[in-house]
Amino acid sequence: MELKEHFYMRVADLDWEIYAENQDVVRYTKEYQIKEEEARQAIPIKMTEEKIARACKDQPEFPRDMNETTAIHREMGEILPKKERILFHGAVVSFLGEGILFTARSGVGKSTHVKLWKKYLGDAVEIVNGDKPILQVKDDSCFVYGTPWAGKEGWQKNCKRELKRICIVTRGKENKIRKLESKDALTTLLSQFYLPENQEGAMLSISLLDQLLKNLPVYELSCNISKEAVEVCLEGMTGYKLKDLNESEDDRR
Repeated sequence: MELKEHFYMRVADLDWEIYAENQDVVRYTKEYQIKEEEARQAIPIKMTEEKIARACKDQPEFPRDMNETTAIHREMGEILPKKERILFHGAVVSFLGEGILFTARSGVGKSTHVKLWKKYLGDAVEIVNGDKPILQVKDDSCFVYGTPWAGKEGWQKNCKRELKRICIVTRGKENKIRKLESKDALTTLLSQFYLPENQEGAMLSISLLDQLLKNLPVYELSCNISKEAVEVCLEGMTGYKLKDLNESEDDRR
């Protein structure tokens, strides 16, 4: 296996030196790349046939170049806990500058809910990442970063926002939201972040998740696909009412 591509990128305020096989990996990460002279103590990641083959086995429906990006993502996941960061499965929006992480089991509809937020809240909402953001846990604060790994919609922005709340999305005929105790949120969140295979990384990840739950409120939203779902979620988590926000927007116009 020949590693033809060599480049640097900055993701989650960390610099990475990437050795890859496929040129498509370079295109995929273009918005995060930096020049070699800009790199600060870059963390090396080298692809191997074994790493790519494993990703191909796990995701046989995807082409090899896409699976190489997955393999790079996993390598980062093994390293990040040592840097007070974890990979998460979820969609992140910034509402009036504050980060909200929506997470759910695959197929439940977190992306659909994010689309509704963008539809009804407009410029008050900025989509940071649609699938695999990186979270940083520091003392009593949490931050979220956009990454190139953004799901089929490709929603991503190379930025950092302070994370203020987490919302677990479930399907329901009625729209309702409740704040969860940390112990009730733990089971779902454990299945939504990357747990490193190395023991040190795994233990650090669990510790970071525990700190995350101490720092942030977690809500459970049962919802359908409607404007009311946004209204219930917005007011339940932030206290804002959609009607008032829309009226303020009209006044500014």
